Amino acid sequence: MASTTKTLAELKEIVAHYRTELEKAETALLDRQDGMKKRVIAMENRLAYKYDWKRAVEQGLVKNVQRILDECADYLCHDLGAEFVAAAKTRFGKEDTLEREEFCILVIQYLRSRGSFHCEETKLFDDFEDTAGGCDEITENAAIYLIENPDWKPAA
Repeated sequence: MASTTKTLAELKEIVAHYRTELEKAETALLDRQDGMKKRVIAMENRLAYKYDWKRAVEQGLVKNVQRILDECADYLCHDLGAEFVAAAKTRFGKEDTLEREEFCILVIQYLRSRGSFHCEETKLFDDFEDTAGGCDEITENAAIYLIENPDWKPAA
């Protein structure tokens, strides 16, 4: 009968392999997040607003919208009726997937087109960090609209 006990050297080799794989995955995730930020920054082409839009994105706008979408995923993908749930799962994708990232970008485009990020009080852009102002409800409603209206496209 063969022994299933691994030597310390074998275990260290296994750990090193998985540590390397984890570092690769973390780097790939950071690269994807940077790419998303660049795409969102590029949405604003009005010179007078470019700086403030970029600042909101750098302060966490993309991450904050992603977090809100992740928090409402169970509700969107389980609680709104079979037909809606099927559409939501298709459009929404799973957490940390390209589908979810693309949907997040689409939600940001939709919210931006509706003026949802513009803050009247400060005349700047809201980064949706503080959900006390209704950012979570606004984002969830945008997600529902986009799931129900899959043909929506941002204006050119």
